[in-house]
Amino acid sequence: RHALPGPLLRGGGPPRGAPPVATLAALSYQGTLAVVYLLGGPVGQRMLQLLARVFRYSARPLQALTPAMAHHYVSLFRLLAGLDRAPAGPRGGDWRPGGALPL
Repeated sequence: RHALPGPLLRGGGPPRGAPPVATLAALSYQGTLAVVYLLGGPVGQRMLQLLARVFRYSARPLQALTPAMAHHYVSLFRLLAGLDRAPAGPRGGDWRPGGALPL
């Protein structure tokens, strides 16, 4: 099972010094994928295919994409909302860019 590309905002938050427009765009994209996962079923599938078309995704056929592939976007928002804690790791749970990210 393959997942979609990982969250753009690794580290549980916007990168330091990122322009507000870039941060908003990344959160919008990731938020949409989190909703795709939470809705699931035919509605989530259709939303995912539409988003893939908008971004000209071509790594695999659109029919092969499933809402379950967006599971890690929900994890990111749970982390941002304080509902989950970053797991301890070689950097003590430091998820900032350059940190060890458990997969």
